[in-house]
Amino acid sequence: MIKFSVNDSVLAVKHDVVEIASGAAQQNSNTMAIRRQRLSHVVGICLLLLIGSTSALTLGYFEADTFHSAAANAVSQILTQAGVDHDFVGKGHAENYEDLFKGEVDVVVDGWLPTGHAGYLADHTLGEDYVVAGPLYDEGIFYWIASPALVAAGLTSLDQLLNASAFPQLDRTIYGPTSDSGLGVLTLSIIDSLNAEPANAAVPFSYAGDFDGMKAKLAADATSPSEQFLCASWAPMFANAAYPSMTPLDSGAFSTQFGVNNYGVNIIRADALPSGSDPQMDAATLQLLSNIFIGTDNVNTMDANINLYGYTAAQAAAAWLATNYTQRWIPYWSGFPLSFSQTPAPAPSPTWNNDVIDPVVIGLSVAVAVLAIALIATVIAFIARSKATNKFASLDDKI
Repeated sequence: MIKFSVNDSVLAVKHDVVEIASGAAQQNSNTMAIRRQRLSHVVGICLLLLIGSTSALTLGYFEADTFHSAAANAVSQILTQAGVDHDFVGKGHAENYEDLFKGEVDVVVDGWLPTGHAGYLADHTLGEDYVVAGPLYDEGIFYWIASPALVAAGLTSLDQLLNASAFPQLDRTIYGPTSDSGLGVLTLSIIDSLNAEPANAAVPFSYAGDFDGMKAKLAADATSPSEQFLCASWAPMFANAAYPSMTPLDSGAFSTQFGVNNYGVNIIRADALPSGSDPQMDAATLQLLSNIFIGTDNVNTMDANINLYGYTAAQAAAAWLATNYTQRWIPYWSGFPLSFSQTPAPAPSPTWNNDVIDPVVIGLSVAVAVLAIALIATVIAFIARSKATNKFASLDDKI
């Protein structure tokens, strides 16, 4: 910790009256150099106090999935509007969770709980290793969708795929997001179960975990009268509106694996909390992360702008914020951490009121103002003393 005493090291100016005229000029020059050095130290220390020494908050998000990227960019932009300094890092699912518990990421934005991303948290304890803030939206669902030709052939449930020989024209490749995503991991598990059935041994199922490949397949064959194929899908997702010809299948015996309805939430490293051993946020930021609510329909809209109209995730988030948010974010408080239920209820909409003054913001503003006034007063006092000392130096020179 940096400590300094105004009396001892900031404003203490020692001037020895020089009685020898020939050395007075050099002495005065040395004295002013020392004072300039001390002034730079004072300014540096005060700026350090004003700015703080805590490093920027780091948000991790899932860059491969456009709906995740859209929601995460909305969170990032809201934090920016609120003046929260942060880094924004996009990686894969597994990498983000690994980095969270290595301390390289402080918040994983738009994780799916209680079941969607639970596998990444299995070796960690809620409340000790991480906490949950949110939700950002309240309808996160996994399911498989079938092409119209496959539905016309009689497929309505995943149970029928335990003996897929009844569908000889079926493409046994399942199209979906990356293999390390929550749905990708789930789909690989279901494929293992399907391939364990003797009836499927001759022609096993496989997985093409590539979101761009899935998009290309849907664009090419979603309305085909002959192509029989399956996609691992989810909500929120643009394809739900873009390709109504694709039919969600009943999960059947796999319902437990698909899990309950999920929330999109912010998963925060416990050490990064204001009370943690490595605090990366203040109480106001924690409150903000706990209470940003976007809504499933809005995530669908942003995702459609990305995948159908060429927006980047940042542009889609900015377009939504421009029509839904003001520059001032006044969060509501609904409790922390979020407690999940098997029958989740929709989260309330955030409270907006530009006339309301946030007491936390007031407190921080007052603290910064006090420090700024102290800095200015210190600099003014130093300059005044320097001028007085210069007058004495001039008298010394004349003597």
